[in-house]
Amino acid sequence: MLDMVVLSVLDVVIPIFVGIVCLGGGFVLAKYYLDTKLKQANKTADDIIEKAKENAEKIKKEKISETKKEVSQIKHEADSEIRDRKRSVQELENKINQRETRLDNRKYARQKILCVCSFSVGFIDELQQCAVRHNSCRRQFIAYSSSCDLKFYTITFLLFVITS
Repeated sequence: MLDMVVLSVLDVVIPIFVGIVCLGGGFVLAKYYLDTKLKQANKTADDIIEKAKENAEKIKKEKISETKKEVSQIKHEADSEIRDRKRSVQELENKINQRETRLDNRKYARQKILCVCSFSVGFIDELQQCAVRHNSCRRQFIAYSSSCDLKFYTITFLLFVITS
């Protein structure tokens, strides 16, 4: 009977003990398996993050390079446009200077003609007075007067051309 009791206690204790050992072993195996999977997942995540960082750095460098090229191109175009504008401004300044020179030349020519005309008119007045006083000067006045009329008409024509 004692044997039976011991056997029956052993029948109960051994399965419980085996169950506890199996449960502990299963727990340890599961923990090891999960730790291994977690390490693999972390390594995969780290690899993905590293690749993403590398791609981001590569894209960043490409964008910086493209931006530098665009900036350089825009600067080159702006410099070209500035040169063109400076050239056109210089051409306009040259035209203005030429016009001013022509106007100054016309003004000088008018002044010269006016001086000649006033001198001629004064000289003709003197000759007329001389002719009235001296009959001998009359022939000289008539010859000079016809010559002066031709000069007067020429001067008048020149003034008309210059002012046009």
